[in-house]
Amino acid sequence: MKKIVFILSIFAASQTMAACEQSNEQYTVLVQQFKQAQASDADLIRKIEQSLASCERHIGLRVLQGDIYSKQQNWAQAVKSYEGALQYANIEAQTNPQQYMSVLFRLLSANLWKKDRFEASYLLTKIHAQRQQGVALTPQQEQTLKQADSMLNNDLQENPLSQNELTSLFSGNKRDFSLEPPALNYRISFDFDQDQPNAGGRKDIINAATAMLAPEVKSIDVIGHTDKQGDDTYNQQLSLRRAQAVVSLLVSQHPTLAKKLSASGKGEQALLYPGDSEDDHQLNRRVEFVFKR
Repeated sequence: MKKIVFILSIFAASQTMAACEQSNEQYTVLVQQFKQAQASDADLIRKIEQSLASCERHIGLRVLQGDIYSKQQNWAQAVKSYEGALQYANIEAQTNPQQYMSVLFRLLSANLWKKDRFEASYLLTKIHAQRQQGVALTPQQEQTLKQADSMLNNDLQENPLSQNELTSLFSGNKRDFSLEPPALNYRISFDFDQDQPNAGGRKDIINAATAMLAPEVKSIDVIGHTDKQGDDTYNQQLSLRRAQAVVSLLVSQHPTLAKKLSASGKGEQALLYPGDSEDDHQLNRRVEFVFKR
């Protein structure tokens, strides 16, 4: 019986390989048609779905599908396609990290346009983690990463966090938040060497305060980060004082938040950008909010 099962497994695997080889040929043709606008989007999507039916693990086809939906600004479908690609790219991440990174960037972009800020923040964290593990980014990816960080921060300033956003996040989450609690980085403005937020920083904190009353959120870690200029020990203390200042301001707006909030500082231990430019320093100076339920 075991021998029969083994033979059937080998036969199924050979069929899958043959189907995927055909899908590779189809993929090459479809990419060409997409780039040269030789077929309608609907026709391309139909052919992609047909190929995926016989070779569901084809990453290139899923990425192409996401690219077509992105061109249409159908961000929900683009995210779905890229997530499917990422599922299989993750399996091959050790042997093909650049492919994995390419899909991550596409998914990040789609989520930013979809206005899913927590998912975009999560993906930014994944990309930074890959960089810290030694995966090299292309110059274009480096630029895109900084632009995405800035884009997310600007959106948080222009459209403050809301209770509804946090409620929706925890009611429809895709991941186990006990393992990876959702987090947002705020570029809270502090004057040089000061531990109290300036007028702009105070405004950003006050605008976010009401959202933190969301009953689904049971605790919030407020973590201060500095750039790498200056002494390590001093930066550690400065980051803690800044986190404590943010907590104090939030509690002054809503005293009940005192039970939810805790402050800590990491100084320069968790730099997002290793460079010495002022852009790098500004992006490293931040206050991170980690939401738990």
